[in-house]
Amino acid sequence: MSPYTCTALPPVFTFVLEINLVTFPNVADAILANSMVSHYDCPRIAQLCEKAGLYVRALKHYSELQDIKRVIVNTHAIEPQSLVEFFGTLSKEWALECMKDLLLVNLRGNLQIIVQVAKEYSEQLGVDACIKLFEQFKSYEGLYFFLGSYLSSCEDPDIHFPRGQIKEVECVTRESNFYDTEKTKNFLMEAKLPDARPLINVCDCFGFVPDLTHYLYWNNMLRYIEGYIQKGNPGNAWLVVGQLLDDECPEDFIEGLILSVRSLVPVEPLECKMMALPFPIIFSDIIHPNNTTLSAPWSRSRNHLPLSSSSSSAHRRNPAFPVALTLSTVAPPSVHRHNPSPPHPKKNKRRAK
Repeated sequence: MSPYTCTALPPVFTFVLEINLVTFPNVADAILANSMVSHYDCPRIAQLCEKAGLYVRALKHYSELQDIKRVIVNTHAIEPQSLVEFFGTLSKEWALECMKDLLLVNLRGNLQIIVQVAKEYSEQLGVDACIKLFEQFKSYEGLYFFLGSYLSSCEDPDIHFPRGQIKEVECVTRESNFYDTEKTKNFLMEAKLPDARPLINVCDCFGFVPDLTHYLYWNNMLRYIEGYIQKGNPGNAWLVVGQLLDDECPEDFIEGLILSVRSLVPVEPLECKMMALPFPIIFSDIIHPNNTTLSAPWSRSRNHLPLSSSSSSAHRRNPAFPVALTLSTVAPPSVHRHNPSPPHPKKNKRRAK
């Protein structure tokens, strides 16, 4: 709806505006800006403003959606803030239609304006409607910038749910704690992203390390397993090793993992578990019952490390640790999950004896 008083009659004010719009558009713009006239033919003045390149004036005078959609795409000649303010005068349906047209005409060039409009009028437009609009055009960058303004002040799981490309998804999974963890984990696994960092963020933060290890192993993403326990969270090395043993991963790979974190994994927490928990539970969590030989490289490497490279010489040379690993053969095999044959082509030589 135009803010000006319009009439079907062509009074003198219409004639004055017509002359100036044709000959001196800047003068006409100043007349309209200062509200020096109030009764004139709005449709006629709107057309002349459009022809003169005064697109903001034309938008304010047009009252039909088709006319507005035709003019609003001239963003190259419209001051962005004026355009954002104009969206505040439109209804929800008209605003979304105009936003869609702007993304359709020039997605990259108009994205910043659309993000600003969505953030400014999110209550009127609806957050869900804005999300669907960005997803419709696969503008995950715009979606990330739009939702980024809510992540620090909103706890809605739907808003925090990771969307977009790897960069945006990784950032959300790393910085937010309010998304649905189970739903997010399943979504990332089904998406089979080439970069496993978003999934690692979720599983490490919310205790899905065995599921993470199983997924990475069966999808041949072994370098992410190595990176996780070497640089990400060495303290979870035994959870990773236990799951790899359940998946019947070759022992040479597992031994390499153990040796790579030999100076990073403290013995004290493991000994505390041994003293506080029932015996079968301890070793069913960390060591497979049929892989007692894995304790040999660990104990050898610990006993030959320099004092500065291990947590404590007393704990490093404590005979209880390798003995405990050896005695893990009594752990009941029924507590382990049984998976089909592993995808790794190399068979476990020691297991085959």
